[in-house]
Amino acid sequence: MRRRLDPGVRDGVLELGLGRVVALVLEALVEIGADDRHVPGQPDTQPARAPARQAPDDNVVFVQVGAFGNRENADRRVALLKRAGIYNSMLQEDRSGDAVLYRVRIGPIREVIQYDILVEELENIGIMDPYLVTD
Repeated sequence: MRRRLDPGVRDGVLELGLGRVVALVLEALVEIGADDRHVPGQPDTQPARAPARQAPDDNVVFVQVGAFGNRENADRRVALLKRAGIYNSMLQEDRSGDAVLYRVRIGPIREVIQYDILVEELENIGIMDPYLVTD
């Protein structure tokens, strides 16, 4: 059964001005079962329950910060991340198409706050187009 973010939670996130990106992150985390369904500034309507379970290894959330046709460009992006102190980045080689694509990803990301902090760090080093992806 596929889990979905409660529409009221999504609307609450948007009303609080937290933005569509945060709502998308919450939806992804709910889908993989890593949510606690609490929106800051909103009263808890759910009864207390056990902590969110760990996401399965085969469906983990990452932030993609580049996809390059040239390995050297991908290596430069990884080096930039490491210089900025972002050490959980990786280079993935995708040979599914006609040409090789080198994807630079950071993760896994398990909490919304972790994503928010990461996006701010990326903006500080000039990376303005991170994408949330699942594997």
